[in-house]
Amino acid sequence: MPRRRSVGWAQGIGGSEGGSGELSFPYRRLMGLAADTFGWSPEQFWRSTPHEWWALIEARQEAVKAQSRI
Repeated sequence: MPRRRSVGWAQGIGGSEGGSGELSFPYRRLMGLAADTFGWSPEQFWRSTPHEWWALIEARQEAVKAQSRI
């Protein structure tokens, strides 16, 4: 198994860009999207499940597609 490359603590938590290292996940960007698009509080974001999150994303994508057909 290949060794994981170590990352600096700031890169590992995402920074203002919401994660730019190859091993990081863009939590800050996703939390910003949840707050802006869905009106979620940070608590709602962190309590949500991946299933809930992707259900909202898919519903939003469908709404945007439907709106563009009008």
